[in-house]
Amino acid sequence: MADKAFNRFRNEFFDYFTAEFPTWATWMGIHKYDGKLTRYDEATVKARNRRVKAMLKKVGKFDLRKLTGDDRVDADYVTGHLKFWEMFERRFPAHMREPSMYVGDILFGLYVLIERDFAPKDKRARSLLKRMRQVPTRLREAMANLDSPPKEFTESAILEAQGALGFLKTTARKFISAIRGKDFAKLREDLHGATDRAEKAFERFIKFLREDLLPRSKGKFAVGKQMFNSALKHQHHVDVDAEVLLKLGRKHFREIKRELAVVARKISRTKSWERIVDELKQDHPTNAKLVDFYAKEMKRARDFVRANKLVTFPRREKLRVIETPDFAAPIIPYAAYLPVAPFEDKKEGIFWVTKVAKGTSRAKAREQLEGHPKAGIAVTALHEGYPGHHLQLSVASYHPDKMRHMMHTSVFAEGWALYCEEMMWEQGFYHDLRSRLLQLKDALWRACRVIVDVSLHTGKMTFGQAVKYLVKEAKLEEVNAITEVRRYCQTPTQPMSYLLGKKLMLELLADYKARAGDKFKLRKFHNELLAHGTIPVKYVRELMGL
Repeated sequence: MADKAFNRFRNEFFDYFTAEFPTWATWMGIHKYDGKLTRYDEATVKARNRRVKAMLKKVGKFDLRKLTGDDRVDADYVTGHLKFWEMFERRFPAHMREPSMYVGDILFGLYVLIERDFAPKDKRARSLLKRMRQVPTRLREAMANLDSPPKEFTESAILEAQGALGFLKTTARKFISAIRGKDFAKLREDLHGATDRAEKAFERFIKFLREDLLPRSKGKFAVGKQMFNSALKHQHHVDVDAEVLLKLGRKHFREIKRELAVVARKISRTKSWERIVDELKQDHPTNAKLVDFYAKEMKRARDFVRANKLVTFPRREKLRVIETPDFAAPIIPYAAYLPVAPFEDKKEGIFWVTKVAKGTSRAKAREQLEGHPKAGIAVTALHEGYPGHHLQLSVASYHPDKMRHMMHTSVFAEGWALYCEEMMWEQGFYHDLRSRLLQLKDALWRACRVIVDVSLHTGKMTFGQAVKYLVKEAKLEEVNAITEVRRYCQTPTQPMSYLLGKKLMLELLADYKARAGDKFKLRKFHNELLAHGTIPVKYVRELMGL
């Protein structure tokens, strides 16, 4: 039975953050705040930080020894979450150093109302109008707040803001024009007018980023060893530090390279694994057929998981495969998954596939498409879709504890998806050694991510060195390596999540097998593992009685 006092705190925490971050609330399927965008004026930011401190103090009064089960886990987890928030905001205030944050909140706040059909089009359009009217104000707040961010952050924001402007001119306009009927003439007119003003606001913002902010973007992206270690402890609740992670990444890097050499020899006695990978990259779908190729592989992965009873499927689960929108393409080099909304009945995820943009040079287009070798798309499909991110997050969306939908760790999410890559090879989803080679090549990339993540944020590697390292060791195309490193700079401890998460899950599997003995069933393990939400593995272990 839930502790009544803690449940009141849980409700307070949930209600505050959904109201405070309305774009996030809409993505979660909570539609009370669909007409609002997140505010970042000085008074709001100060009040937000005071509220976080107050909630941290309040949750600290609960005696963890007296709480049980999910209550104890939530209390411990939210304490770490708020502690790190307060610590990071004090040292690296996001509203002053992350221009992409403003662009992302606006664009995703508009995009979700257009892309998800959770309500009639005219109702979503009225919410879109309210949000569109706030765009100039939100961007003025950004221009007033931003002060000497890292150059890499401003460069990323310029690309994203250009994509945002394209979104307003195309996707938004198309949606508005699709609102038919005389009864909605005034709504269409108002929306077009608000979009005009939003476009002008983004044009001013792009000029500000290029001409004003970029020259004074002298900040450092590296958060430092102490903050990096604090993120590991308080965000992810793992018992490792930066130095241990670096050793782990290097150890796995060496082991995976040896395995790559073994598999390469089975494919060809004369060619290195690097040579074989280069040849496999030449066999890719055309740009026109890229999305369809991914969709077919997604379906094949789904059918395999269901036929082999690897995980129990949740109700109403669905995955839609579409082209990555223009506004997101600059920061999504290959593909990405947008999760289901846990508070909507329809459990539909969206999988983006990034096509080559019109106007791209022939050389750059060829380089980008080489990142989609046919033999490797099966691995991406299972990682992002089945039984990876989409299936895991679809299961998690049914968890009755609403706090589980507010906080998550990439160590679980990415660890599960990387674990699935190996597990699906063992289960026979892909037999071709060429696909195995590409899967191992991507595993090597994940080991490189650990090394780069730690090295970037502890001052051991520059941006340029990280790009060269990924090109040389992970065999990424330079254009895609640059995009990857931009993301790593802005998301300390996320890139390391894949390898560490997989390691923790394999340890959990070994202990589960030892306890189950002859009664071990892989499906039962997977169902129990996924039943608790996307939380730190240490808490999953505790709730599973291990």
